[in-house]
Order: sequence, then C-alpha cells, then structure tokens
Amino acid sequence: MVIPTRFRTASQPIASYDYEDIASGLGLKKFWLCNDDSLDATSYGLIDYQIYSGVIEAIQVETADKTCNFYTPEFNHPKTVRGTGFLILGYDRNVSDTSTIKVTLAKDNGTIICAEQTKSFSSGASAGVLTFKFECTETLIKQGEKLKLTIAIDEASGTGTWVAIGHDPINRDGTKCAPTSDDSITASYVLIPFKLDL
Repeated sequence: MVIPTRFRTASQPIASYDYEDIASGLGLKKFWLCNDDSLDATSYGLIDYQIYSGVIEAIQVETADKTCNFYTPEFNHPKTVRGTGFLILGYDRNVSDTSTIKVTLAKDNGTIICAEQTKSFSSGASAGVLTFKFECTETLIKQGEKLKLTIAIDEASGTGTWVAIGHDPINRDGTKCAPTSDDSITASYVLIPFKLDL
C-alpha cells in the first residue's frame, strides 16, 4: 500500500516594491518612446520593453512645426497617475535661431495630466539630452484608456534647418541623432508616477 505524500508550497508573491516606493505610496513606471511601424512615420508608441523602433528619430525641418503623439497600449486595469514624472529626451539640431520643444502628458480623451513643459534653445547647433520634470494631477486611468505624451517642436529658422528627437529603445544612430558620435541619445524614455495598490 502506497501512502500519499502531501507537499506544501509557499504562495508566490504577485508584486514587489522598493522601500522608497512603499514609503511614498508611488512608483515610477518607465515607458520607452518608439515608432511602431516603419511604414507609418506618425505611428508613435510608449512601450515598457526595448525593441527596435520602426523609425529611429522624428525630424522637424525648416519652418514646418512638428508634433508627435506617443500612446501607451490600452490599460487592462485601472491605475492612478499621481506625483512627479520625468521625460529623458535625446535631441540634435543645426539651427541658427531659437527653437522650442514642448511636452504635455494627457489621457487619450484629452484630459490634461500635467501642464505643458517647455525647453528653449538659443542660437547655434547642439546635441544632447533634455530632462523634463512634470507634476501630475491625480488622474484615474480607466480600463481601456491610454496615456498620450505629446512632443511639439517649434522652429523659428528657415532654409536648411532641422531639429531631431530620438525614439529608438535600442539607442541606434539615426541620420541626425547619433549616440556613437555625439552627446545625444535615441533611447528616450518617460517615467510616469503611479499610485501603488498596497
């Protein structure tokens, strides 16, 4: 006669948090900026894993302003945005006049989560990394909704000028932003603060 043996296993943790996150009740979630379709240069996304972007950078040319809207996938569960977020954005420019990059975070229905943040450049070419800090109004993201990060490039110069921003999670060189040879990056990302369900 075989006597059955019972095995008891410990329950598996379903989430883990840093002590600082638990203390504040908030956690920063990283989303990489990317272009998710090489055939459509207006198809921008915010993703939480590093893949090859279909297009490495967005380029504003001459006096035509450029706006890029980066969307998260639909949320499967409700989450609350609250606290301080950051955008780390690689850029390059050959402009001889002032140019401006404006950033806004909102829900895909247009509800503003943080006020517009602006960085302006004086004359002269440059390449580098910009850090935008933004304070988020407490906002519930419902199941099925998305977040939208809008980056607008305003240019005040004319013939032959351009401003580029990088959006390749793998950090490859683009035609303008070239991490291997200048001070820019293409692996730009945003850190969005979410209220933790503790």
